Amino acid sequence: MSTDLDIHHTAGLWLELHGDAAIPEARKMAGSMRERGDLGSADTWLRIIVALDEMRTMNSRSVS
Repeated sequence: MSTDLDIHHTAGLWLELHGDAAIPEARKMAGSMRERGDLGSADTWLRIIVALDEMRTMNSRSVS
């Protein structure tokens, strides 16, 4: 199981790599894992998506 720190670290890297497309790309990863039957990894990607959304929300608040 991934720790919260792992999830946030991965989300940060994913955001750097994909920018505005980070959440849609992470959703593709979650879907791909689910299709393979790897529900544990799919759940991890869902946690990453939540972290990405939190980062996006925090960034929009700091810009306003």
